[in-house]
Amino acid sequence: MITVLEVITLKTEHANLQGALLAGQAYDELLHHNAHRADGYIDHAAFMFQEPDRLVILYPWRDEPSVQELLVEEEQILAPFFNEFCVGGRQVSFLTELPVEV
Repeated sequence: MITVLEVITLKTEHANLQGALLAGQAYDELLHHNAHRADGYIDHAAFMFQEPDRLVILYPWRDEPSVQELLVEEEQILAPFFNEFCVGGRQVSFLTELPVEV
């Protein structure tokens, strides 16, 4: 299992808590059906706002190859979202949890 980290830079008019909430909801409504049907889906995403202008999305996924396929499929779906809410596209990183004993 991996954790996927997506970072989206919001346009100035959406770079606040309310704008990030609106953008996050729009993002989820566009993608959740597709993601939930994907083979690598594990659990829901968490949406966070990082001041001054970042929408951060974290979600667990089975593996990097299966999420890479999904990310490619989503680009066309997200084009109108990026135009309305974002400065550019999304930055995607893959995180592997370490078995640190805490």
